[in-house]
Amino acid sequence: MPLTFRLLPVALLLLAIGLSGCDRKPGPTPDGPPSAEAPPKKAGQVVEITFTKATRGRTIYPVVATHPDEGVRNAINEKIAAEFPKDAGGETDFEVEVNDRLLIITRKSLAGASGEHLPVSFHHLHFNLASGKEYALGDLVNDDAAFRTALRKWLQEKIDADQMSPAALTALTGPSGNLSFRIGRTSLRLVLRNGSAPTGEPVEHHLSIPWGELAPVLKTSGELWGAFHKTVLTGKQLEALARQAVEGYVSFFTEAVNSRDFGKISPYLLRDDNPNSFFRTQEKLLKHYEKKKIRVQLNDYRVMALQPVIDGVRDCEFRAFTSETFTIDNQRTRTARFHWEYTLEFVPAQNRFYLTDIEKWDPSEGLLKAEAAKTPAPPTGVAELKKKVIRLTFDDGPNRRITGGILDALKKHEYKATFFMLAPNMKVNVALLKRMNAEGHTLALHGATHDHRRLYRSGNDAAVVESMNEANDTLERLVGFRSWICRVPYGSARNLTPAQLRLLRSSGYRVWDWNLDSSDTRKGTTAAQVLAHTQAELKRRKGEIIVLMHDNAFTLQALPQILEFIQQNRWEVEPISPDFVGRVFIERTI
Repeated sequence: MPLTFRLLPVALLLLAIGLSGCDRKPGPTPDGPPSAEAPPKKAGQVVEITFTKATRGRTIYPVVATHPDEGVRNAINEKIAAEFPKDAGGETDFEVEVNDRLLIITRKSLAGASGEHLPVSFHHLHFNLASGKEYALGDLVNDDAAFRTALRKWLQEKIDADQMSPAALTALTGPSGNLSFRIGRTSLRLVLRNGSAPTGEPVEHHLSIPWGELAPVLKTSGELWGAFHKTVLTGKQLEALARQAVEGYVSFFTEAVNSRDFGKISPYLLRDDNPNSFFRTQEKLLKHYEKKKIRVQLNDYRVMALQPVIDGVRDCEFRAFTSETFTIDNQRTRTARFHWEYTLEFVPAQNRFYLTDIEKWDPSEGLLKAEAAKTPAPPTGVAELKKKVIRLTFDDGPNRRITGGILDALKKHEYKATFFMLAPNMKVNVALLKRMNAEGHTLALHGATHDHRRLYRSGNDAAVVESMNEANDTLERLVGFRSWICRVPYGSARNLTPAQLRLLRSSGYRVWDWNLDSSDTRKGTTAAQVLAHTQAELKRRKGEIIVLMHDNAFTLQALPQILEFIQQNRWEVEPISPDFVGRVFIERTI
């Protein structure tokens, strides 16, 4: 998959007070429970610097265009050029971040044959913005042996809690200075490499360790420690702040609904103007409740568990698992219990967490069915599934550079999967369609377009079913039969209206969501993170597990090890059958 280079020539005004480090805006301080006090900001000298990008072969790298000190500019550029060789073996991209007096450049190297570009490594460079000095991990660590001991202890705790693979421990060989590291505002991020993936590349373990856990072994009086803004909190302190955010949101949700005031909960949400973001969908949800004249009362809630996302793409994330019971008044009164899995992101400038996403969570079966959903009962033998059955699903294909590798990996393990495909991609990959069918996979529909506005915001309730019909016509023309299994783009939750769902069902379609997202399309993810997350969730969940993956390079690299993990655990893998009804896990019925 060709890499998208997001960095254009930019001019950055770098202030010693630092940047926010987040492209989304937190809401104002809430009127509810008090948040932790934000850390004081330091005043300092203003430094002006600009960047451009340069190309050498398949390598794109940053160039410091202007700097107050010409010698420093040349020194930094020489070091950058040395780390971005022309013959890197694949496409290379970069990202730039500034934290106070610390300049961080991330090299993203990719490799692959026949146009299959597979992400293989991230490497980070740290420079003093004023002097041009390049920092190593040794500039941060007091004693190598003590640091390694602290890191091993922290890893073992995460392994014991099933939050980390034991393989990460084997990567702790050689000097700590050889570890790839990245300075964060809340944590030290490390990349541990060990063994080899089926592609021949090393397996990466991405860790995010709170500064407070490492404080005793860091050079807190050293030059590097004083060069960047940071929040020094332990894991338990971060957990307490995450709990405060979740409990604040849940406790004010009822008041927000009944007073029709989004401002009651917006301070707990990270502002994101994407129409499909948690912030915007919560805003739309309250408008829906107002239109339907719904009132709610919170009877009981519990935070069942809080888990740090130690291999996430953000500096500091948590997942919170809750159980919430509401009385819902909508012409008739009823009680419903929900289990939610919230994602929270820490914003260092505010010293607090904000909610960024939500999913349904079933602690007993792993099936994410809303208590009030009116989904038709599955066929006999499916509804009562107690054993673990995994359904592998792939969206957005076929892809001529990716799907063949996915089919090869499935064939090696004799597993059958379900492919939810887009009409334009089917038209140009007929051979792959026929191979899927010949090898026993389920051919399913994803529509004729992935355009969110066209499908969900055009005001046409028939837009989704028309898209599916167009895809079905394409499938029939190419392989000679139709399919009634479909998945709507972005999933039904927070997108598909009740009217659109009724139209799909009345037209004969069986709509399928998922209850395990491999996170292979999450911004900034890596194949190693997809692998670690999917393995952990497969191990944790029970019952029927419907895995969402995509025909992309991250999945292609991670899939062989995911399949090997499934086989080692002797779990059953089955495709979606045309005989099954759909699985719509979150229906807006209230």
